[in-house]
Amino acid sequence: LQLESRQLERQRWIKGHASLLQIDLQQAETPQGLAQAFFSRIIPQLGMCQGALYVLHQGASQLRLLGGYAVDGKSPPYLEVELGEGLVGQCARDHEPRQLSNLPKSFWHVRSQLGEARVSHLLIQPIMRGERLLGVLELAGFHPLDEDEELLLQEVLPRLAGALAIMERSETAQALLQETRRQADEMGNQAQQLERQTQELEAQQAALRATEAWYRGIIEASPDGMLVLGADGRIMMTNPQLDVLFGYEQGELI
Repeated sequence: LQLESRQLERQRWIKGHASLLQIDLQQAETPQGLAQAFFSRIIPQLGMCQGALYVLHQGASQLRLLGGYAVDGKSPPYLEVELGEGLVGQCARDHEPRQLSNLPKSFWHVRSQLGEARVSHLLIQPIMRGERLLGVLELAGFHPLDEDEELLLQEVLPRLAGALAIMERSETAQALLQETRRQADEMGNQAQQLERQTQELEAQQAALRATEAWYRGIIEASPDGMLVLGADGRIMMTNPQLDVLFGYEQGELI
């Protein structure tokens, strides 16, 4: 009975924190906010001190840092990591988790106003959704995870993977929407430019017609017979005086 009670209590503890994390992830509005929500909820429960979350977008060849937790300002995590580069990149390539203990003194340090200390345990965990890698989680602390903490981590990783997938689709849709708006704005600008050009062309044609009418009026009002020849020598215009002079009907010489 005591064993069963402890197991039930363990399950309640795991499910409770996983449910709270799910709520936090759903309320995150940005990728960076998603990373901070995950770290703030889970790292204290795992007894870890530092963390970094990298994501791998569809078709990308580099991991991109999404967010960190209590990182060392003197040695911050890389913003981008190539696949196969270091332990994080290798984890992304082979999808295998890694745990390291007894880390050297030059490794990550936890710093506060009261002092600093180096971490002694490192956990690198791939974030999978089916067969696809969505990111890599790197955690550091002073001790390895115990059984309950390990179960909690395995419970929340699929939830984190689902949230990352949703966020990625949202970012893709947002980028597509922005591109659509940009194209719509560009087409609108082109339409306005075409409208201005059309108006300018109409104004030029009106001015040309007015000039032609003025020119024709001068020729027709001339007291002498006049005609206009084209470049090929053909008659293009005659005035009434010329038609009468040569005995032709109006327009017959054209």
